[in-house]
Amino acid sequence: MDAHKKNSDRSTTALRMGPVKFIMPVLLSQDSDIQDVLPILTEHFGPVDFISRPYLFDITDYYQPEMGEALNRVILSFERLIPPEDIRECKILTNQLEDVWRSQGNRAVNLDPGYIDYFKLVLASNKAGGNKVAVGKDVWLDINLLFVKKQWQILDWTFPDFKTGKYNADLTTIRNNYKKQMRELQD
Repeated sequence: MDAHKKNSDRSTTALRMGPVKFIMPVLLSQDSDIQDVLPILTEHFGPVDFISRPYLFDITDYYQPEMGEALNRVILSFERLIPPEDIRECKILTNQLEDVWRSQGNRAVNLDPGYIDYFKLVLASNKAGGNKVAVGKDVWLDINLLFVKKQWQILDWTFPDFKTGKYNADLTTIRNNYKKQMRELQD
């Protein structure tokens, strides 16, 4: 095998086997503030390196019976890169953490852990679906967006609020931070 082919194989393997950028879209009730949520999240997942502005979550009323009206979505990313297989344990932990902010049996905070890599945005779910891949008991992975030709591409099953594209600039910033971290790891 010549040196060029060998190096090409190594970089492809690094892309497939490398760590991913841990992110967390957070849905907040009108009585919740991301600053109240951050201390517990950073205690469990480490420092945050990106916090989006709050976006009004009004594309669906799915969460209104439990969380009320006037919901906001904030996108977080964490400094530490993780192995992609760790997302299952992250989802199990975030399910438990949601109870910290529960009031009268209802969630005030919905945590959707996931990751970004070079090619996609993946979110963990407790709901099965034809587009989701099981990664253990009661946890499925859902590819929500693909990054193709320098832009985010929606899929038929992409979450409605992600379909709007309103988070794309934030997700691209997070992806660029991830690429920088990966370059630093490879140097």
